[in-house]
Amino acid sequence: AVHPLWQSPLTIPGGTRQSPINIQWRDSVYDPFLKPLKISYDPTTCLHIWNNGYSFLVEFDDSTDRSSKQNSGKKNVFNVLISPLFLFQLHLVHWNAVEYPSFEEAVMEGNGLAVIGVFLKV
Repeated sequence: AVHPLWQSPLTIPGGTRQSPINIQWRDSVYDPFLKPLKISYDPTTCLHIWNNGYSFLVEFDDSTDRSSKQNSGKKNVFNVLISPLFLFQLHLVHWNAVEYPSFEEAVMEGNGLAVIGVFLKV
């Protein structure tokens, strides 16, 4: 089933801050001082899993901050999409639950979401 927020084409957000973005990889610069990204989610806090046939969405309740100390007060959702250039794209979406009581409200605001995109090859 599709996540309730995306059931109608009229409810799909648009604009310049939406995925997919056009990453200019030829203009990107490698930073050797970046530390590895470490993200962990507590599987016992899983609320829902949706599968629409081409992606899946997993929603975690992170109100107790058991998954990641860096994401205190955020609820976590991640989404995996198939891409022609990479086998997978992993989007880790965290919404600002401190400022907004629901994902639906947070998604409409400039400071409502923090999204990490990861391209994966197997």
